Amino acid sequence: MKKRILKISLVIVLIALIILLAVWIVAVLPKDKGDYRIEDYTEELELFKYDSEKTYDEVHNIYDACWIATNAVSERFPEERFLLFSIEYERWVYHDTESDTWFVYFALSDPDVLGGGYACVIASDGEVIACWGYE
Repeated sequence: MKKRILKISLVIVLIALIILLAVWIVAVLPKDKGDYRIEDYTEELELFKYDSEKTYDEVHNIYDACWIATNAVSERFPEERFLLFSIEYERWVYHDTESDTWFVYFALSDPDVLGGGYACVIASDGEVIACWGYE
């Protein structure tokens, strides 16, 4: 009887861990938010030009864009401890087909907190054009 209870308990714990892992994965995956227009961000592009010695690979999809943006934000704001796998931020990725650029926005997941997001504009060749944070 004790072995059966132990087996059932282990199965329940394993199922709970799988569910928690699935929820965490869904929480950290970038979300494709569709199109944007780079012209809408001309002021930010001028104010927050990104200067770095780092070079990145080409961007082929929202995951590449999110990876590069996470690295750029971490480099620009090292005091924030910005982590790729943190569930503190939702990752929204937009694409402009005309300019072939990607706009990645990191929005705070907590709806009770105002501000605190980060944004990054990346060319499809991997060049980070601009990177900034909102308070």
